[in-house]
Amino acid sequence: MDHVKTSVSATKMFIIDHWRGQFGLVASFWGILVYPLIIVIGGAYLLSVFNVIQDQVISTRLWLCVAVFFIAIYLPWASLGALRSIWLHFTRLQARSGALGILFCWLIVEAVALQQVYSALPVLQRMWIIAFHGETNGLTIDVHDEQLILSGTLTYGSDRKVRKALRNHKDIKQVELNLIAPHLHEARSVADILLEHRLDTLVKNNCSKNCLLIFAAGHNRIATQDAHFEFFEYLNYKNGYRTEWLISRERERDRRYFVQRGANLKFSYQLFYRYNDNAPYVPKPRELQLGGLLSEVI
Repeated sequence: MDHVKTSVSATKMFIIDHWRGQFGLVASFWGILVYPLIIVIGGAYLLSVFNVIQDQVISTRLWLCVAVFFIAIYLPWASLGALRSIWLHFTRLQARSGALGILFCWLIVEAVALQQVYSALPVLQRMWIIAFHGETNGLTIDVHDEQLILSGTLTYGSDRKVRKALRNHKDIKQVELNLIAPHLHEARSVADILLEHRLDTLVKNNCSKNCLLIFAAGHNRIATQDAHFEFFEYLNYKNGYRTEWLISRERERDRRYFVQRGANLKFSYQLFYRYNDNAPYVPKPRELQLGGLLSEVI
């Protein structure tokens, strides 16, 4: 217990001493301001590259908390503490030339940090929406006989709703999709649920964005002749802060998934590697059937 009290007291003294500028120039500037800034930026980049937490809501909430703490609390404390240390060394005639050199470096670091924060504001705004607001239009689930009907927009948490519906209706054999599925993680999660239950999929109306991932999970995949499919080979994977390397890796992962679900190799490349990344690919049901993703056209 005494050890805990001592640690808390030492932490408080450390925070206060740095705020008052009591540490040396090297410790206050490089040790407390610059190195943590490099670690946070580098860590965020590495985690985004390797996509450690695939659930976008959880990862966004985590990084939003880290970003708010670092920008609103840590960075002002570290910056002003370093500036006070520089000022104290300069006024006390202690290493005045060194203090001027560190001051110049401090100005550069602050300019870079402010530029980074300003450029990140749109991303932070998007993260806030993802983490706490979600979308106004959500998923609608209906049950008719042995059929589960998913319509509307696949939003964050929709996979849990689908799993709950299947748990409450154990006689479901087919899932009808009339769905816009903009979120990659949720679409993959729903696809995994359908694969787990070996359910058929049916499209009579619309299946767009990442909905094709869900449709491909069906044991038997059926569509009407006038069913509308729409797949974005690039925009499906770009959420505002994924790196190009990660986008490329995620696209290749899903291309292999389509092949595993029956798509022939040529069609899988046709899905992901066309000439216009921003335009949707709108295959006809017969085209999907020839490509191996559709079992039957009715």
